Amino acid sequence: MSAKGGDCVNYISQCLADKNGGKLPLDGGWFYRFDHDGFSGSQAWVRAQNFCDWVQYSGYGTLVASGTLPELISPTKKHPRGAVQELNKGDVIGYGPNGAIEHVAIIVGWDSQGYPLVNSHTVDRYHCPWDMGYDKKTIFHLFRING
Repeated sequence: MSAKGGDCVNYISQCLADKNGGKLPLDGGWFYRFDHDGFSGSQAWVRAQNFCDWVQYSGYGTLVASGTLPELISPTKKHPRGAVQELNKGDVIGYGPNGAIEHVAIIVGWDSQGYPLVNSHTVDRYHCPWDMGYDKKTIFHLFRING
């Protein structure tokens, strides 16, 4: 199902729920259905902000950090290698302006410099650099998935 604007969250949800992928169990807030009307999914299954809120409040994930690209690659006391280096395969990155999350991608590997590579849908990306070419105003939200 495509929410207004795209398919990115449906794709991430499928990855995380898949029995050979993230293996996260569906619940009352995050689910999909097939019936005579076709496919339908909960707001957390198909909308970026709802998905990221659900991840945190369901206990299936935690927010590692939010910020601009320079903030997330720079070493800090809490993240000596930079917050983005704290992520693992299967973790999720949210993207958007002014703190709103409008797109998500899933970490699938690392580049030669040790930075995450992501896959996403809507505008299909395969092993793309984690910042996806977003501009200086983009706020990134790094989520660890507790699978």
